[in-house]
Amino acid sequence: MRTFLTLISRHLELDLVPIHDVYGPTAYDPEISALVISEETRAGAESIAKLRMEKGLQPLEVFVIDVIGDSEGKLAVEEIAEAKMSSTKIRERLARKEMVSA
Repeated sequence: MRTFLTLISRHLELDLVPIHDVYGPTAYDPEISALVISEETRAGAESIAKLRMEKGLQPLEVFVIDVIGDSEGKLAVEEIAEAKMSSTKIRERLARKEMVSA
């Protein structure tokens, strides 16, 4: 992952944290104060909010962003997975470029 991120921008300051469950550090880290989600991950954010409340942690401020994709306008939740720009799609595109160049 570090290699991929430095391909995108060499000037990023990276603090990579392994995620061993669906919550990651949002479940236990009181220093995390916000969560940026897409509409398709809203249920996950609600689950995180419930878990944090059970653990007595402060609620997170949640920011919902639009998915970046090829089509214009608002996408239905079921269309998001197909149209969205994702790190997986970027890595696949980079891998295809490298194969063509080799």
